[in-house]
Amino acid sequence: MSTQIQPDSTQRVAKLLAEADRFRLAGNMRDAERVCREALGAFPDSPQVLNYLALLVRERGDLLEAESLFRRAIAAAPDEASLHNNLGNLQRRMKDLVGAEYSLRMAIHLRPSYPEAYYNLGLVLLYRNDIAGAYDSFYKATWNAAWASPSYQRLAEIDCRNTEWNTALDHVDRSLKQNAENLNALNLKALILQKLERRDEARDVLVQIHCFDPLDLVHHYLSDEGVPADG
Repeated sequence: MSTQIQPDSTQRVAKLLAEADRFRLAGNMRDAERVCREALGAFPDSPQVLNYLALLVRERGDLLEAESLFRRAIAAAPDEASLHNNLGNLQRRMKDLVGAEYSLRMAIHLRPSYPEAYYNLGLVLLYRNDIAGAYDSFYKATWNAAWASPSYQRLAEIDCRNTEWNTALDHVDRSLKQNAENLNALNLKALILQKLERRDEARDVLVQIHCFDPLDLVHHYLSDEGVPADG
């Protein structure tokens, strides 16, 4: 059963989290965490505070405390899909792939149209060598514009593993349609074009990458120029 916070308390929580966020955006993570812990002292069952503090703690590398905080947040608001997604993403980082899959499937169960959870689930299934399951999850993440570029790129990478070069090219083009400056996708497109023996087009893509980032190592490798001396 979700913890109910009174309207005045909700406003105070929002104000404290806004203060913490100002510190975070300014790069002052220590004071962001301090404010968050003060908020948690006043509102120990607030899922918003627990979640925000867990994200801060995760970023400084204390994954065990972050996991504990996410679980407390879920206990306070078990029907909040984003909390399960955050826990699952953390569990993936902690190499708990079974736990991560469970948490992410719970997030999707609670919110069936949840592109970030589908993308994260795709990563977990890929690491578990469930290629078909990963492919399906990445496809479902493409339904959302914000997640389309990385998801189509992942699909293209799987297509390359399966030597489905034409399908890979279609998917990487869809990725680049959403984010034309995605260097990983551009390098992948150059590789795919080389595999298709469309070398002039591949060369054009490599020139484009060089304009974006002359020090990008992958495009130097694909160009047969070797690693730059200062790389």
